Amino acid sequence: MANEKFILYKDDKPWVALTQDGFERPVNHKYVIYCEKPPTGFISQAAELLTKTYFDPVLQQPIKKWRTDRTAYKLHWNREKDGAKMTSENLNYLIIAEELRSNGKFDCEKYNLQTPGCQWLDATLDMSQNYHFFDPGSANALLIHDGITKQQYGDNYPINPKLDREGHIFTTFQPALLKRIIRQRKFLVENSDKALFSDCVLTP
Repeated sequence: MANEKFILYKDDKPWVALTQDGFERPVNHKYVIYCEKPPTGFISQAAELLTKTYFDPVLQQPIKKWRTDRTAYKLHWNREKDGAKMTSENLNYLIIAEELRSNGKFDCEKYNLQTPGCQWLDATLDMSQNYHFFDPGSANALLIHDGITKQQYGDNYPINPKLDREGHIFTTFQPALLKRIIRQRKFLVENSDKALFSDCVLTP
């Protein structure tokens, strides 16, 4: 009932309840909500990480100096997929921090930059196929070869992942796990009104 203020649940059903006249229970009360602004210091930390990621290979200076450096730099880099020479838009710590503060994220494409990442940890082949195909007159199946391990560890690396039938091939689960963690966190916050029920507790 709407005026049940304190409820004890058993097997996901109300078991004991105390009522209070005039009390109106909020509909779908959220036990966890998003903050309107990120915690203090998060933008500075993110801006520092991005600044070091992009600038450390060519220009290293203490973060205290970056925070006062108003020089607009252009970064030159080679695009991984075709080796094309690329030039970024104007960039520095202050520009990165303002982008994060205004939009809640840093848009790499807006500044003509590659997505930050670690080749040996983040690079992955994530592909699947729903067929097992043989060339006519041949006993060899059509293969998907994962060449990223050779790029990461060299030609002598002994593991050479292949997919020759129905299935899914990953070089690393790192990107997929990160996406899942973000997706599950979003789900738990948006469905926190169900936090007292066992299905929510057991949701992976």
